[in-house]
Amino acid sequence: MFGQDPAANSEVAPGTAVDITVSAGPSAIKIPNVEGKSREVAQKMLEDAGFKVEAKEKNSSEKAGTVVDYTPAGEAARGTVITIFYANGKVKLPDFTNYPEDQARQVMADLGIDPNRIIAVPTTSRLEAGRVAKQDPTGSTDTNEVWVPKDSTIKLWVSTGPATPPQSETPTPTESSTPPTTEPTVTITPPGHG
Repeated sequence: MFGQDPAANSEVAPGTAVDITVSAGPSAIKIPNVEGKSREVAQKMLEDAGFKVEAKEKNSSEKAGTVVDYTPAGEAARGTVITIFYANGKVKLPDFTNYPEDQARQVMADLGIDPNRIIAVPTTSRLEAGRVAKQDPTGSTDTNEVWVPKDSTIKLWVSTGPATPPQSETPTPTESSTPPTTEPTVTITPPGHG
């Protein structure tokens, strides 16, 4: 309560109206929109407006250090802690198993991964030739997201097809070991000639 009218300890007749002024607390002020600003600029803007700032890193492919979110938004009392989330510049790496190699490379290029840091290693696999058999780092799954810096080295083991069983060497037959292939000659003597 800020005050009252008549003032406290004044004598008034029973039933007299008393005006009471109640504080609504610290006045709320508008929180600057800092999304898309650099972490440093956002922090200065919020502090200049009278807020305290807590900064947290967040997985995001936006440029490292760029604010991608903040809370609360709208209005808050001076001195309120505003949490800003800034991008770490990482990208979510897909699982490329069974992708054609050229498609895997294109997806990584679209994500901003340096194509010179993608290493392909040929390997035998049950997959058809030209498809990714495995990778390092492993890719994201439904239950586990994998985020990597854009300058990471990505290793792809690319199938050359199934391993062919070694040919057993059959010795080439020689003259001496080859059994005769000619049939024995049978002489038939006509009846009455013997």
